[in-house]
Amino acid sequence: MTVIHPAAKSYAAEAAHVPGHAANIAAHRKTLKHGPQSKQDGATFVPLAIETYGRLHPKVIDFFRLVAKETVDAGLCTEPAGAFPTPKIQAGRLLNKTLARVSAALLKGNAQILRHFARSARKSTKSSA
Repeated sequence: MTVIHPAAKSYAAEAAHVPGHAANIAAHRKTLKHGPQSKQDGATFVPLAIETYGRLHPKVIDFFRLVAKETVDAGLCTEPAGAFPTPKIQAGRLLNKTLARVSAALLKGNAQILRHFARSARKSTKSSA
């Protein structure tokens, strides 16, 4: 998975007008880099690109939707089947939980970065005082 910041100078102008612009760029770059080798290996490459503010490239959602469906179809879903009467509902629930976890991981990562820069800023103001 690759994370890209849509407010970076090189993306900001276009990202302000085109939703998902930075994620599209990141997915395209990853596909150019890894797609040919995947094809040569007989595999399908899926670029998993997400923007720092949380926008997911559409292929991320498609990928996790497929994984959720395959998980349910293989009987590997840990949710009790009675709670969600159809495989489609089970897969949808699993997809939602997965996307929520991806979102939470992104938020935690962003928080760690902010903490790091806040500590660095405090240290630099103390040392210059």
